[in-house]
Amino acid sequence: MFGPILATSTIGSAGIIQQMLTGTMPGVPRIDLEIVDVRDLADIHFRAMTSPAAAGEHFLATGEFAWMLDMARALKEELGEDGERVSTQEIPDDVVCANPAVGEIAPALGRRDRHSGRPRLGRR
Repeated sequence: MFGPILATSTIGSAGIIQQMLTGTMPGVPRIDLEIVDVRDLADIHFRAMTSPAAAGEHFLATGEFAWMLDMARALKEELGEDGERVSTQEIPDDVVCANPAVGEIAPALGRRDRHSGRPRLGRR
């Protein structure tokens, strides 16, 4: 989830971009993100809360798929001087797995997640 930040104490996923821009992320792991703008997510929440037809329904707010490496390259290329600290080096999977600070992302390495609002078999 990306977009305008209201409080710096809870920047969440926008922290990834911040780390890229400040150069504190020395490389990028081979993981993907489905990007959604926080304003679109707020709009979905608002509509779900105010529409009687939404009662009991489930809504998926997901957007475009992007590899972190592609995001890093875009930041570096599009931001000029502001993007010069962004690393476009991909961190090998074994290096990520060996680092206890980021090891919890190991199951996501190389996996391309795509979510869908279609019901799963066996679920109502």
